[in-house]
Amino acid sequence: MPAIDDRGDQLPPAADDGAIAEIRRDVATAFRALAASYDNRDLRRALIGLLSFSLCEWGGYIALMVFAFGEGGTEMVGVIALLQLIPAAVIAPIGSVLGDLFRRERVLLLALAGMTLTSALTAVAALAEAPAVLVYAAGCAVGYVLTLVRPAYGALLPWISRDPTELTSAFTASGLVESSSVLLGPALVTAMFALAAALNLPGPGLAYAALALLLAIGTGAVAGIGRTAQEGIAAERAGSKLDVTREVGEGFRYIWSDRRPRLLLGMHGLGSLTLGFIDSLIVVIAFELLDAGEIGVGLLNAAMGVGGILGALIALVAGARERLFPAYRAGVIAFGSPLVATAALPAAAPLLVGASGTGGILMDVSARTMLQRLIPDQKLTRAFGVLESTYMAFEGLGAFVGAMLAVAIGPRWTLVIAGLLLPVAGFLARRRLRSVDVGARVPAEDLALLHGTSIFAPLPPPTLERVARNTVPLAIPAGHVLIRQGEVGDRFYVVAAGELTVSADGRDVATHGPGGYVGEIALLRDVPRTATVTAATDARLLSLERDEFLRALTGHEPAHAAAQTTTDERLRGLGGGDDARTEHD
Repeated sequence: MPAIDDRGDQLPPAADDGAIAEIRRDVATAFRALAASYDNRDLRRALIGLLSFSLCEWGGYIALMVFAFGEGGTEMVGVIALLQLIPAAVIAPIGSVLGDLFRRERVLLLALAGMTLTSALTAVAALAEAPAVLVYAAGCAVGYVLTLVRPAYGALLPWISRDPTELTSAFTASGLVESSSVLLGPALVTAMFALAAALNLPGPGLAYAALALLLAIGTGAVAGIGRTAQEGIAAERAGSKLDVTREVGEGFRYIWSDRRPRLLLGMHGLGSLTLGFIDSLIVVIAFELLDAGEIGVGLLNAAMGVGGILGALIALVAGARERLFPAYRAGVIAFGSPLVATAALPAAAPLLVGASGTGGILMDVSARTMLQRLIPDQKLTRAFGVLESTYMAFEGLGAFVGAMLAVAIGPRWTLVIAGLLLPVAGFLARRRLRSVDVGARVPAEDLALLHGTSIFAPLPPPTLERVARNTVPLAIPAGHVLIRQGEVGDRFYVVAAGELTVSADGRDVATHGPGGYVGEIALLRDVPRTATVTAATDARLLSLERDEFLRALTGHEPAHAAAQTTTDERLRGLGGGDDARTEHD
């Protein structure tokens, strides 16, 4: 019931009630967008492929580490983690070049097929009780191939998502799939260990056999993804001479040249280092502190997965809020702090590891979404390759260092070190991290306006969203001269409301309203303004600075070609030979 005061009047809702109502609206909006993303056939197939990949990533790693622990104890866990993840870190940026040279759905398909084959080989080697070196070789090969999947998948999403809202939901759905796999992968492996014990079979071998079957299903799903608009671009790039070193360097150079993705990548590296510590310590905690054996390893990883699902659900709601930084900050704190508590209360490890999983997924989804919005599409696959390389390298290093420290100073002090890394770094970099936040929602009307222009219509959703995010609203009165012929051009304008008149050499050549745009000729051709633009009525515009305009168009061949065609037509119109109603600079 609404609250009533002593005069019988209804009181306004309490502030807490308003906050709760806002959260409910955000939850409802987020879940509607998430459900809508599954209506996209290609996106649904990609998510099935991602699920099979994620189950193998988590389940296969656990199976291999359990095998290593059985063969050589804690030290062998660290050594095998290093042997699998460090080479994978080298392969990741090299493999990511493929996604910018060939159709990304095809790269994803081949990578999943490679994972299926190598997982099957690992299963055969383990079940046949072949020499341990063969099991290690096949298991590490799975890790090398899987580095190709996430960059290709992340860069494919913009091409199979129908609009920016669906793209944001797709990234959140991906986070939910991956966090669910943190639970389901270990749970599957645990079940296979139990079944193998009953059948007197090697547990890791049976686990890899089940994962190979699931990967085969995921490969079949991805094979049904339709051809993307990116095909023509990929074919053109594939026809050029491939310089792998240069192409790989592009991703690293771009990340390094912009402090925003560079900072996020550095924090992501520390998060991966922490995750590597957890990979080793979970095995040590299960075997040495809890005396729970293989089943304990699976249960602790499953607890982390439950926490990860919660983190993904929080990320789903956070993605609908104004900013992403608060969610990212919460994830940083929640990822590390529970590890310190685990050192003091190892009996509470399942609960605390689960809390760490919540923070890890929340941080990861927020960071990936911000990176996707910061990086141009033409560098997206390579940038995600750098991210994957960082993930693999630091996770491998963390697993090795964590194992060695657990032997040298004990698992409890190692947990304290692991738990403090990320929160301390986040505190020191808090001001710079806040400036990286690009999570503000773009008004739907601005997106629709930009998408409706011929010059921006070919852009993929993330690039269009970046353009909209960088536009500045501008209101001008009737009679105001927006552009003068002969001046240096520094901005591009789209008309949101009102009417502009274009004149050249003293004669009117065009009049246009909402959806029209001016200013592109000087920017694309690097010439002075070719016409004067005056507000015929009060007008509202969206302005875009030169560098942002050129970055969006020159980095996307179809949009650039469309802009050049429009520019040619307008230049002919300025000469008096074309329809004067065409929009002009």
